[in-house]
Amino acid sequence: MTFLNHSEPVHDIFEGENGYAALNALIEKNKYSKIVLFSDEVVYDLWAGKLLQELYAAQDIHTIVIEAGEEQKQLEICRFIYEELADIEADKSTLMINFGGGVVTDIGGFIAATFKRGIDFVNVPTTLLGMVDAALGGKNGIDLGAVKNQIGTTAMPQLVLIDCAFAESLEPEEILSGLAEMIKHGAIADAAVFERFEQASSFSMAADSQSILESAQIKMRIVSEDPFENGLRKVLNFGHSIGHALESYLLESSEERVYHGYCVAAGMIMESHMAWQSGLLAETDFKRLVAVIDRFFDRIIIPQNAVPKLLELMRHDKKNRDGNLRYAPITAIGFAKDTYIADSQQIENAIQFYNS
Repeated sequence: MTFLNHSEPVHDIFEGENGYAALNALIEKNKYSKIVLFSDEVVYDLWAGKLLQELYAAQDIHTIVIEAGEEQKQLEICRFIYEELADIEADKSTLMINFGGGVVTDIGGFIAATFKRGIDFVNVPTTLLGMVDAALGGKNGIDLGAVKNQIGTTAMPQLVLIDCAFAESLEPEEILSGLAEMIKHGAIADAAVFERFEQASSFSMAADSQSILESAQIKMRIVSEDPFENGLRKVLNFGHSIGHALESYLLESSEERVYHGYCVAAGMIMESHMAWQSGLLAETDFKRLVAVIDRFFDRIIIPQNAVPKLLELMRHDKKNRDGNLRYAPITAIGFAKDTYIADSQQIENAIQFYNS
């Protein structure tokens, strides 16, 4: 069933069998000259057979497969994909199906938005993070060195197809990474959703599938009001100003795998500390948020000598204006402010609290 419907420029989201039906109908209607399946090697090996079985409307599908991992979100990888598209003589009437986690949908959306000045694309997310956040809303892009998402576009897919069966192969850490965004959606826009997380002791893809769709609805409700992030949509950045900086720092300094959602969870605690200390957020709501995040996530150890580097990375954040560091705090459970100015001392104090 379609659970969300918008007029342009915001895309539709379909779930399960109705998603495959919608994708086949799109292919039949537009009579694409070529269809390209873009994925990473892990997802392709696990799930391409299932997806391709469902695409009865597509007779000839070209595949482009890259290695998995955040480090693939670089210009040289984009060049490889552009050249692959050129080699198969892809044209303006080509459809690109981005099949994978947030890295694949970020890169694929960017490629589709810029090749031949824009071709149609569809996102089929295979991670919880993709289903509730990364594949939705049309923001896509690549990293510049270690700094996340510095190059990108806002381009809407034709549709997003959510099939929770693809999550069967996810590690627990990958599920938690998506759960962080679901908690965020409740914290910024729906107090009742957040309260359910307060009462929950666990989370699973099978038992909480309705919550996944609900979380996607929350994001798309916000995007539909501000698709190009001129104001309201900035509340979706809650936890990401510090979270992205922390993620970039760990990608450079740590040999262990870095999970986006864990960094966002840490960022939500620290940015809420800043909001509380600034008088924007009541202490009771601050403590409620910290309690929920600490129930699901272990704290990340942030070395004291990392603080200058984190501040430097935060200065590259896209929300900043006029040399001021900005973040998007919650002002109560279920409510958020699009941007607010932070100073370096507040950030240092928040990091110290998080480490305590």
